[in-house]
Amino acid sequence: MSRTKWIVIVAVLILAGIAVGIILYNKLGVDGAAENKIELISTFVEGGAIPARYTCDDEDVSPAMAWSGVPKETKSLALIVEDPDAPGETFYHWVIYNIPSVLTGLAEGIEQVETVPGVGVQGKNDF
Repeated sequence: MSRTKWIVIVAVLILAGIAVGIILYNKLGVDGAAENKIELISTFVEGGAIPARYTCDDEDVSPAMAWSGVPKETKSLALIVEDPDAPGETFYHWVIYNIPSVLTGLAEGIEQVETVPGVGVQGKNDF
């Protein structure tokens, strides 16, 4: 085999090793711990309709949400409730950010104001 082919093979193996290293680093983190996974719990059924109570066809209140598995280094959280099946294009029902990382959920019926003390800042939705 020619020297050029060996160089190419070695370069490919090195690049493959770097790619595997990056994947493992992202999956395991610096300390080798398993990847953190945030679990979100809501009354919504994945792929199902949003219950009318949480829409403008009824009371238009925000749903209760709970979560677990937030990495300890997290500074704040954001929650975006989107509806990819809405007529026309994806519809964003609720955007709230700067949620303190110590919170493990949001109560139903968050006040409809921009800044909710101790909870976060609500962004503009598609209404």
